[in-house]
Amino acid sequence: MPDTRTLRPGYLVSLRTQIKGGVRYEVETLDPDHTEGDARVAEWKTRRTVEAPEEHAQAIKVRSKARSFITSVCTDSAFGYLCPLANRDALDTAIANARIAADSFNAGASIYRITVNVIKGEVASDDLEAIRAIRGEIADLLESMTRGIAALDPEEVRKAANKAREVAGMLTPEASGRVAEAIKEARAAAREMVKRAGEAGESAAGIVAEEAIRRIEEARLSFLDLEAPAEVPAEAPIAPALDLMPSESIPEAPPAVPALPALEM
Repeated sequence: MPDTRTLRPGYLVSLRTQIKGGVRYEVETLDPDHTEGDARVAEWKTRRTVEAPEEHAQAIKVRSKARSFITSVCTDSAFGYLCPLANRDALDTAIANARIAADSFNAGASIYRITVNVIKGEVASDDLEAIRAIRGEIADLLESMTRGIAALDPEEVRKAANKAREVAGMLTPEASGRVAEAIKEARAAAREMVKRAGEAGESAAGIVAEEAIRRIEEARLSFLDLEAPAEVPAEAPIAPALDLMPSESIPEAPPAVPALPALEM
């Protein structure tokens, strides 16, 4: 069994927000799906019509604000939003505020309507699948730090370090401290690389990189050794979180009907 002190109990938050009404899509097929060499190729053109653009713009702003109420009290991870159990009251307040913002807009809108749907799934501190998932993401982020250092890319290092710091918020102080040490090493290496690259060229920065990679790898292995879980029972999976954002891009394939419904995700 894993060390149950590694993971803080909390929630896996599934968040879905929508803006309904007032947007229409018309899709015209320019080149039907066909084979070209070893690939399948198709081409189409999409025309979007937005009614009452000012109200639509306001709907987008309110929707973003409603989302931010919830996401600001959660940790964004590769498998969904996480919220420690200690932040339960703050999460409930955030969900209520998000729905109030949507309802307030809907009361005065003539065309568009905002919906906010949230599902909270409780994650126990001894949940094997949750421990495996969070451990895996931390390991991936630590590896991203070492890749950034090896490539002498301080921006990649900082980005991975910031993300790791957020996800570590679901760990106990003891476990998160191990991650914090790796983050500290990575950030120090990023600063030193910038300094030495400017003063002495890439060779000096490379020496810093080698030392930092070794120290971060030691911290990563120490963190993984802390919580190597047993095989996860097949009957105890965690449902993935759902987070749908509006898309302005052309869909990957034309729809089955000439026009899409007036729905913006």
